[in-house]
Amino acid sequence: MLIFSPLGMKQEEIDALAKRGIAYDKSTKKQLLRAYLHKSKPTRERISQFEKEYSLKLSNDYAEFLMIHNGGHPNKNIINVVGHNRVISRFFAMETPLTAASLDWVITVYQGRFPNGFLPIADDPGSNLFLIDATRSDNNGRVYFWSHDGEVEEEEQPYFGNMDYTCDSFSGLLERLISE
Repeated sequence: MLIFSPLGMKQEEIDALAKRGIAYDKSTKKQLLRAYLHKSKPTRERISQFEKEYSLKLSNDYAEFLMIHNGGHPNKNIINVVGHNRVISRFFAMETPLTAASLDWVITVYQGRFPNGFLPIADDPGSNLFLIDATRSDNNGRVYFWSHDGEVEEEEQPYFGNMDYTCDSFSGLLERLISE
């Protein structure tokens, strides 16, 4: 069964990392704790607002995922993409106190680095992304793996050369996830 843990961390997890020499500053700790406890999920109205703001059309299955889970860490996090096992670190959230895990933040940071109409929905440990086609085309809802290796230079138009087709739908992505 696929389960999603909240974004952020419990105090016990932060303490355990500190004992191993990984310490967060006060602001980051606060953000991680707030994100872990955050229970708010977007409504259909909020999703419609988001779509208008970014000129996107989210597939029904992805919109439903956001309304139910609003991102998170999947317990099954590996998917095979073109013969390579890829790890999903987290699915981004529409609403979260953890800035670096929010859809708004990731859209801003990666703006212009992949073709228009694609939405980052998840990342891997190497900052590569899983994108969903959020255009109003027949390809709406298809999922791709985007590698930052081979991406275009700043002044160039983004292209599909560093994107690998993964599956036809967000639901298909979730169904193909396996455990480590």
